[in-house]
Formats: sequence, C-alpha cells, structure tokens
Amino acid sequence: MINFICKNFINRLTDFFFLFFLFKRYIYTGELVLDYKSEVDLLELLVASVDLLLEELVNCLQDYFIENRVYWIQQNYVLILNTIFNFDNCKKLQDHCLNPILANPRLFITSKDFSTLDKDPLSNLLKRNDLHFQIEEIVIWDNLIKWDIQQIPGLRNIDRRSNKNYEDLKNTLTNFIPLIRFLNISSDDFYDKVRPYEQIIPNKIYEHAMTYYFVEQPKLLNHII
Repeated sequence: MINFICKNFINRLTDFFFLFFLFKRYIYTGELVLDYKSEVDLLELLVASVDLLLEELVNCLQDYFIENRVYWIQQNYVLILNTIFNFDNCKKLQDHCLNPILANPRLFITSKDFSTLDKDPLSNLLKRNDLHFQIEEIVIWDNLIKWDIQQIPGLRNIDRRSNKNYEDLKNTLTNFIPLIRFLNISSDDFYDKVRPYEQIIPNKIYEHAMTYYFVEQPKLLNHII
C-alpha cells in the first residue's frame, strides 16, 4: 500500500513538472510540443491539468487531441469519455466524442466497446432525445441488458430460475430503466424481449407499458379501422 502511494505521488510529481515545463514554454513561445507523447500519456496529462487547475493548458490539450490525434480518438471514444466525462472544463473533447456516436448510435451501442462504458456517460446518452430518435428502442434495451450483465462479476448468462441474477441486474439498472421509452417498443418485441425481465422493472413502469399495449393501443387500432 505504501509503495503504491509513493509511486502515485512520484507520478503526479512528474506530471506536475512536465506540465509546468509545457505551460512555461507555451506562455513564452505559444507552442505546445506534444508529438512525441503517446495518446494515453496525453490523456493523463489532461487529467493532471484539470487537477492542477491549469485551465489554459486544459483547453490547449483538448484542441491538440482534436486537431492532431483524430484516428486515435475515433478508436477510443469509450476510454476518453470514461476518463474525462465528469470534468466540466473538458466539454469540448466530450462533445467531440459524443457527436459522432449520436450521428450513428446503432454502430456504437452494438459494439463491444459499449459494454465498457461507465455509468455516467451511459446515463447521459440515454437521457438524450437525439439518441432515441435515431435508433430503435428495442436495440437500446437489448444492449443495455448486455451492458448490465458485463457489469456483474461472474455473470455472463441469465439463469431465469435464479432470483439473485435478477436482483443483481435490477440493482445495476435502477437509474437506467426509467430512461427507456418502453412505449416505443413494438408489442411483439415487448413480449419477447422485455417481458422476461419483468422482475427488474419497477411495477409502475411495467404496468403503464402493459396498459398501453393491452388497453390503449387496441383502442387506437379500432379507431383507425
């Protein structure tokens, strides 16, 4: 434990001196020489700049990423969002990652990377209307369940006989289920893909959906006919 603390302190101290050097050079020359640093190192420097309240350097590092590390960003949206999502002053880089995701949400949500997305950026995505307008709600639901399963150690398949499996899923999804627009899911898909997870859905939400499918929707169809 002590070795870990010492190592972490040394790393932060190294970051501080490197950032001090970068910032000093930037002030006097207006240049940032970062081409020899790896993207992961640069991401760590961005976090250190936030921690050390070096606002101008935070902005410069974001600009550098966007202008000079285009391909790497495209391959590492999740890593970047997981690292900087809760930093208010990194919104430029956050939006740079989120905009292409929202332009083609199906590609992202059905990718392997989606299961490694942290809760905060996931919640932000699910709250956005532009996500739900561009992808079928059942695709969001299916992949949210897959995401949930990946968050639970040792759980890779659902045993429908196990109440504990459902309880684990429910605990993880508590804040996400209200963000799913169940009424945008077809009745067939609801029956086949949502109903089996009734135990993890709050009663009020589930009953509202059932009322829609079995009472309100048939009335609408009869009115159209």
